[in-house]
Amino acid sequence: WYRSEGQALNMLIGEKSISDDSINSSGYAKNYYLSCPETKRSTCVLQPFVGSEEGIEFLMTTISHPVIVDGEVIGIAGVDISLTTLQERANEAKEKLYNGAGDLAIIASEGIIAGYSGDSTAIGRKPDAAIGDAGIAVLKQMSAGHSGLIHQGESLLALFPIALLPNEKPWWVFIDLPVEITKADTNRIVKVQNDLQRKGLTNTLIVALLA
Repeated sequence: WYRSEGQALNMLIGEKSISDDSINSSGYAKNYYLSCPETKRSTCVLQPFVGSEEGIEFLMTTISHPVIVDGEVIGIAGVDISLTTLQERANEAKEKLYNGAGDLAIIASEGIIAGYSGDSTAIGRKPDAAIGDAGIAVLKQMSAGHSGLIHQGESLLALFPIALLPNEKPWWVFIDLPVEITKADTNRIVKVQNDLQRKGLTNTLIVALLA
């Protein structure tokens, strides 16, 4: 069963779909939402992927959790979450960065852009392909697991992780500001990052689960 617009609906998922381990656009098996929690025996957050409803495509993720009884996994409970809100969060945070002088991106653990105030068409793509040299630098730091400040030409890049679940790779917040603007006050970058960690991306997912 699933819930749409507050109503519970029944839907049969065929065996073909359940066993489909072909690779999707995010580089994971299509049935990863089932195989991950079953194998790990813990909650999994999928990489962003393109979903659709009534012909409208949008970026989404899935949070799935194993149902365990007497030590055996007897089922999987999950929820699909639209990531449209993350683009709104990115745009709102941009306005806090020196009156919109900077840009902010929210990037999934494997490098898929989930929200970017600089260009909404970058959503669903990798930073190196969508954001140019700054994206290449950010992706390199993410791959190495390094956070902090990066000087890239005339820009100061700030990269910070956001932990969604224990023992899972973090998602990342990337802030791009002109160097000249940031010389006078770097504390604001840290404040925006702290705000996002405290009530931004994590709460977006939690609220979606409880809604």
